[in-house]
Amino acid sequence: MDFFALDKGLKKGKVPRVLYLFGDEPYLIERGIEGLRRKIIPAHLQEFNRDVYSAGEVPASRIVDAARTVPMLNPWRFVLVKEADHFAPGDVDQFLPYIEEPSPSTCLVLWGDKSGPWKQSFPKIRAVGAVIQIKSYFAGKLIGWIKREAQAYGKGMTREAAEYLKDMVGNRLRDLHNEIEKAVTYVGEKPVIELEDVEELVSEVKTRTIFELTDAIGMRNSLEALRILRGMFQAGEAHLKILSMIARQFRLIWKAQYLVSKGIEKEEVGRRLKLHHFYLESILEQTAYFSEDNLREGFHRFLQTDLAMKTTTLSKELLLEKMVVDLCH
Repeated sequence: MDFFALDKGLKKGKVPRVLYLFGDEPYLIERGIEGLRRKIIPAHLQEFNRDVYSAGEVPASRIVDAARTVPMLNPWRFVLVKEADHFAPGDVDQFLPYIEEPSPSTCLVLWGDKSGPWKQSFPKIRAVGAVIQIKSYFAGKLIGWIKREAQAYGKGMTREAAEYLKDMVGNRLRDLHNEIEKAVTYVGEKPVIELEDVEELVSEVKTRTIFELTDAIGMRNSLEALRILRGMFQAGEAHLKILSMIARQFRLIWKAQYLVSKGIEKEEVGRRLKLHHFYLESILEQTAYFSEDNLREGFHRFLQTDLAMKTTTLSKELLLEKMVVDLCH
């Protein structure tokens, strides 16, 4: 089951009595939980019919007691347990009698990052409710998600604008949602959010920093490149966002280099790459720093680093630092 199937069931009055949610995209899970809560409990009755706990905060028996409590002035009670995957196996055992015979008027939602100690209990949970795993969007699907978010605000968004937003913000949906909200406010009555609108919203400081970092890499100045990179860490930039911004800069350099080699005029290069004059000049200057082999090697290292950041326990900062040093040699 997924959230679409859950929503379809809710419209038919089918409320899961026990629901286990897990995955690596907390923003989608939070939205799903909030949507479920709103549909089964009116706003003015939330205070009387909602309980929220975190694993380890109270004994498991207390959560079970809350789930067995009769709702007040409403058909349903809503009990949310965060970090459910942090429960010890013994705690999970205390939930099992309730899961086998849950209250007919309570929706118990268990939310964890992973399946954790609950995996063996999934068949019992599915018998009275559902288990839903939420996975991060792949790059191709992420563009569609960005455009749908804009549509939810009554705005269209060009593919170029969505791709630029993804490259500059990264793949965290919460961050993307916040930037989309800003873009919607920025364009006002304008019906479509275009590339230039999104570009205006990207911090000029961040843009300059990426150019400076790329300059340092191009000039093989590893000490300066590391200084700039560490400054980005200190500024709180997300690690995957830093990687995506560097990769985007390399893609622009490669595209500009290719177009210039074909005899395309500077103004036409800027038009095709959709770059403002200032940024175009900087990109054209940086094409002199990198050979085709340098760029190809860069893309290879970006893929290696992205994979390592997502599949290993190594420090993301260390992985980015190693990548930058390697690019400088």
